[in-house]
Amino acid sequence: VFASYATGKAHIWRMEKNGNDLKQLTNGIYEDWPDFSPDGQWVIYHGDAEPSGDSIWKISIDGGTPRPLSDKLARQPVFSPDGKLIACYLRDEGTPWQLAVLPVGGGPSLKTFPIPASVADQQIGPRWAADGKAISYIVTKGGISNIWAQPLTGEPAKQLTNFNHEQI
Repeated sequence: VFASYATGKAHIWRMEKNGNDLKQLTNGIYEDWPDFSPDGQWVIYHGDAEPSGDSIWKISIDGGTPRPLSDKLARQPVFSPDGKLIACYLRDEGTPWQLAVLPVGGGPSLKTFPIPASVADQQIGPRWAADGKAISYIVTKGGISNIWAQPLTGEPAKQLTNFNHEQI
């Protein structure tokens, strides 16, 4: 799955590994940031929907009608390794972005965690740890990026890298 401007606007497309079976899955105002479910049956993505703006959606790999996954502003969704949860950046209008964990079927967030204000504005979204017990994200301060991990247990986020120059 990928986002493409092939029709003049960004939409989500899918194709087989060999390049066959190209199919446009979405046709909204603007869609990007797709992610496959581990079982290969679903695609989640970011969409710019009127009037709400940033939102996250779920659609079958075969297409069909997309379903919103939250009634809050949300962006950069990614499936957990077991496919049961979604990590994303989420907020209510006028409040700071938070790292959030949503059920794969949508609905209210199961957990939210504070993040530095600049994290959700980057072109790098959250990533799950392989064991599904933490979510990592990039913090850039003073032009230097480092990777942080937020344990799902609610413990404070931990800095994983200690780079002293450059950005990720």
